[in-house]
Amino acid sequence: MIKLEPQGSSCLLLLMPGMDMKISVVFGFINILNILLGVIFSHIWFLGSLLNGLVGVGSFILWIVLMVKAYQGEMYQLPIAGDIANGIAGKI
Repeated sequence: MIKLEPQGSSCLLLLMPGMDMKISVVFGFINILNILLGVIFSHIWFLGSLLNGLVGVGSFILWIVLMVKAYQGEMYQLPIAGDIANGIAGKI
C-alpha cells in the first residue's frame, strides 16, 4: 500500500513493505513478455510492432489503475504477480 501523508506544504510518499518487490515482479514480467514478443515476431514486423504497442499501452493503463487504487488507499493484489512477489518477499 502506498500512503500519501501531508507534511507541511508537501506530501510524503510511503511505500509499504514488499511494494517494491511487487512492482518489480509485475513490470519485470511485462518487460520479459515484450522482449519475447519482439524475438518471436521479429520476422513479421507489422504483427510484432502491433503486439509491442499493445503491451506498452496495456502496461501504461495498468500503471495508472494501480496508482489510482494506491492513492485511494485501496489494497489491491494482482492475481498471479502478487502471489509470486509475496513468495519472493517472504524469502528475503
